[in-house]
Amino acid sequence: MSMSFGLRNELNRIREYIRNNPLRWELDRENPKRIDIDEFDKWLYGDCNGDS
Repeated sequence: MSMSFGLRNELNRIREYIRNNPLRWELDRENPKRIDIDEFDKWLYGDCNGDS
């Protein structure tokens, strides 16, 4: 059985996050000095402030 388009798209977005994460530390929700909200967090958690 093949992976659905939606699932494949979500998997690719997660892979992109993993590749780019070291470059985006200033936006990481685990960084106490973050300067802004990461678009990935908005997508993943589905809220407006990136916090769970």
